[in-house]
Parts: sequence; C-alpha cells; structure tokens
Amino acid sequence: MATQSFAQIGNVFNDATTKLVGGVWNTVNSGGNAASIQNDLQSVQSNLQQLIQQNAGQFQGATGIHAQEIVNQLNLEIANVQQAAAGTNAFAPKEINDIQRDIIDIVQGDANLLAMATQGGANGFAPVPALLNQPTPFQDNAAQTAFISQFVADSTNLGQQAVALAGSTDTAAIGKLVGQIQAYEANLNTFDANQGGIFAARFANELDVNGNAGTIANALIGALQSGNVDLVKAAATALADNAADVNGNNHALGAPPSPTPVAPADQPHNNLADIGAIFDDATTMMIGGISPAANKAPVIAVLARVGA
Repeated sequence: MATQSFAQIGNVFNDATTKLVGGVWNTVNSGGNAASIQNDLQSVQSNLQQLIQQNAGQFQGATGIHAQEIVNQLNLEIANVQQAAAGTNAFAPKEINDIQRDIIDIVQGDANLLAMATQGGANGFAPVPALLNQPTPFQDNAAQTAFISQFVADSTNLGQQAVALAGSTDTAAIGKLVGQIQAYEANLNTFDANQGGIFAARFANELDVNGNAGTIANALIGALQSGNVDLVKAAATALADNAADVNGNNHALGAPPSPTPVAPADQPHNNLADIGAIFDDATTMMIGGISPAANKAPVIAVLARVGA
C-alpha cells in the first residue's frame, strides 16, 4: 500500500472534524458514528507514523516534534472517542474538542507542516472557525497553583541544562539529566490523571505522557543521547513554550480576577455575517459533542442568540 502524503492524511483528519461536530454517538440499532470517527483517527495516526519513518528528512527539528505530538495526542483522542461512545466519561467531549483543535493549531503554526498539508491546493488539517472569546483560564486550587508554578520553572530549567550539555561526551551528566527529565514527565502525567474532571480534559493534551510535554521530553532525551545539538535546542524551546501555554490557560489561586469574556448576547449581530460568526462559534464548541459538565450552557446560549 502506497504511503499517503501529509495532505491526504490531513483530508482524513478533516473528515473526522466534520463528523465530530455534534458529538460521538453509538447505538445498538443504528450504529452511530463512533466507529467511523475512530477509523479516521486511527488512519491518520498510522499513516502519519509511516510517513515520518519513510521520510525522516521532512520531519527534522521542531517539525519532527510537532508531527510526533500529533501521533501521540491521537492516542488520547481515540481513547476519549471510545469513552464518549460508551458514555463512561462526562468530560470526554471537552478533551476531544481540545485535542482536535490543538492538532489543527500545531499544523497551522508550523510552516513546514502547513506547506505539506496544503500541497497541490489541498486543505489538510483545515482550520475551524475561531472562538469569539478565548476560553476562560481554569481557576486553580492551591495544589494546582503550586504545580503550575513548578511546571513552568522545571520546563525552563531542564531545557537550559539540556542546551548546556548538548553535544557533550559527559555521559554521567547526561544520564543524570535524562533521569530528571523522565521524573518530570512522569510527575506531570500523574498529577494530571489525579486531577481528573475538567482539569484533565483541558490539559491532558499538554501534560500527559502522550501529550505535548511527554512528547517533547522524549525528543529531548533522544537528542541528548544521540548528541543532536539542533534537536536539543528545538526541544528545549518547545518545552518552555508548552509550559507558557499551559500557564496562560490557568488562573492562579489568589491572583486578581481574570477579565470576564463578552457573552454571546453581547456580540455584534447587526447583519447576517455577524450572526454567522456567532453560529460558527457554536460549531467550533460542538466539535467533540455537548456535555452538561463542560459546554452545554454556552452552546445553548450561542444558538439562542443566533435565532433571536
């Protein structure tokens, strides 16, 4: 079987995006869409892994890290699709939404991946409408506040230590740092899993061993052990950037209140284009489904405004 191009893989991903609007469902009599969505995501994952293996030269440095983030995040998304279909995780729709949109952002934010996704006029990993308001930062409790602060510090410090050792022949120092990176990765994964609920749904794709932090940490370890100086630098930057992104989406306990987002009812609605933008907002929120635990109220509010 011929290896699919990145653009072709992206078209299958687009198919999953469309099917995910409204959610994942599965019934005994009519089948539902869960199996089809899962097949799409598994196809994207397996074909991308094959493409990376057979065309390593196209996936160097930060681009290689980003491509592996997609592969690994799909492990999380496929598991959440299965949980959503089975009705065993009330927060699965939110995690699916975050992962699907993050993968799109990864491609759109990497010039090399974007060029491959749009080669020949294709539109692989196509962007979805932007939300009218950025998500409100998660309100951390005391333990989460301390964790995020330490996470940001560790992400920066480990990257800096790695850059200082890049290309070194000091195997003892490299081995010690590798152990620290592995402990960092395991700690993030454990903390996120223990929080559960909406915290895990929002940040698993950034903190989990199959999320960005775990993927970047493993790339950093591999680069240190192989002496790949350029990859060490790329991974160190990515580690700090990921931590900054997570930090920006968390609100520390005791910090001044974050600004209140503009409500859908307050959005401009003077013409069909304005109303369409509000409708687009609902479309993007409904990728992955509607969950009383996460997004039911805002989706209803937006749709009500469209029809008002």
